[in-house]
Amino acid sequence: MKHWVLFGCIFLILSGSSALFSQRLAVPLALKAVYDSTAYSFSYIHPVKNKLKVKLPAIPSKYSTLSRSFKLKALEKDVAVLIGKTISNKDYVVIDQNFNSDLSDDEIVYFPDTLTSPARGNYKSLKINAAAGQYKSRSILFDYSIIKPPKLQIDHGDSTENKVHFFIRPNEYKQATIKVDTATYSLMLFSKTVFDYTKKSTFLVVVPPNVDPRSVKANTNEFNKYVEGDIVLVGLKKFLFEKVSPLADSIFLQTITSQEDTYGSKVGYMAHPFSRRDMLSKDSVSSKTLKGKYIVLDFRGTWCAPCLQILESIKKMHATVDEQKVAMIGVCYDKDPGKVEAFIKKREITSLQLYDPQTNPTLSKQFGITAYPSFVVIDSSGKIVFKDEGLTGFQRLSEQLDRIIKK
Repeated sequence: MKHWVLFGCIFLILSGSSALFSQRLAVPLALKAVYDSTAYSFSYIHPVKNKLKVKLPAIPSKYSTLSRSFKLKALEKDVAVLIGKTISNKDYVVIDQNFNSDLSDDEIVYFPDTLTSPARGNYKSLKINAAAGQYKSRSILFDYSIIKPPKLQIDHGDSTENKVHFFIRPNEYKQATIKVDTATYSLMLFSKTVFDYTKKSTFLVVVPPNVDPRSVKANTNEFNKYVEGDIVLVGLKKFLFEKVSPLADSIFLQTITSQEDTYGSKVGYMAHPFSRRDMLSKDSVSSKTLKGKYIVLDFRGTWCAPCLQILESIKKMHATVDEQKVAMIGVCYDKDPGKVEAFIKKREITSLQLYDPQTNPTLSKQFGITAYPSFVVIDSSGKIVFKDEGLTGFQRLSEQLDRIIKK
C-alpha cells in the first residue's frame, strides 16, 4: 500500500512539474523613451484638495506656490512640486523626487528669468526613482522648465502661480524592438495621459519593418491598438500582452503557442459571426453564408455629416465591385428604423443594409466601432484584414478594394 501511495505522490509531482515547465513566462522588453517636442502646462492635481502635506525648504523668496503637483497613477503616488522666485529674482523649482513629502532634502533647480516660450525654453531633465512593486524599475525621466507667462495667457486660478509657470515635455511614446523570424518589429507604447501607464490610459502599437516608427502617431488608425490582456499579433506569431511595468520602462509579453484562431475586432483576428435581416427585403444576411467572399462593412448614421458626404461614393463603389467576390453591407447606427428605411429608399441605396439600434448597438460593439463612418473588411476566410474610420479611412478603403478587385 505504501508503494502505491509513494507512486501516486511521484506521479502528482511529475504532473505538476510538467504543467509548470510547459507554461511560458512573460518576457520583459525594455522600453526606451522618445521625447515629444511639445511643452505642456503643468496642471495635474491640487495639493490642498488632495490633502498633500509637504515640508517646504527654507528658500528666501519673493513668492512661491505649491498649488499644482502631479500624480503617478501607476504607483498611486502624488508628487509635490514647489515653484517660485527668490529675493534675488531667480526662478526655481523643487520636486519631491523620493516621494517622502519633504522638499527640504531635494535639489533646488534654478532657471533664468528671460524665458517666455515653452518652445524656446531651457529644459532640464529630471529622474524620479521609485520602488515599483515586484519589478525593479529604472526611473521616470522627463524635461521640465519654468516659463515667465506674460505672452502665454494661462490662468491657473492662483494669483501667485500666474506669475510663473512650470512646463513639462514628457515622452511622446516608449519604444522597444522584437525580432520575429528574420524581421525586426517596433513596439510603441503610447499613453493618453502624462505619467499614467495604467491599462485605461496605455496602448501598444506594432509597427512592421517597412514602416518608420517616427511616422506613427498616437491617433493612428492604420495599426491595431493593443491594451493589457490582448493577444498581440507580430508577423505570424502571437503574444499575450501581460502588463506594463509601473513606470513604463518594460512591457511583458508571453508567447502563445496555440494554433487556435483568435477571434475579436482587431485586424488579423477572425471576425465573430453575425446574422441580421436586410432592412428592405427582410432577407437573412449571415456572415456564414457569405463566407468565401470579401465582406465590406460600412458603419454609418443618417445624422452623421461625414457619412452623408461619402454616401454617393459608397454607392459608386458598390456599383463597381464584383458581387461574386465582394459583399458590401451598410450598418445603420440610428434610433428609428422607420426613419432609416425611408432614408434608404430616398437615397436609392441598393446594397444590403442592416440596422444597429443606438440603444443596443451589438454590431458596433462586436467590431469595436467608436466613430462614424467606420469601415471593416473581412476576407474570404473570415479574418479582419482592414479597419479604419473617417474620410481618410474611406480613402484607404478605396485603395484596399482596388487591390482586392485586381486579385
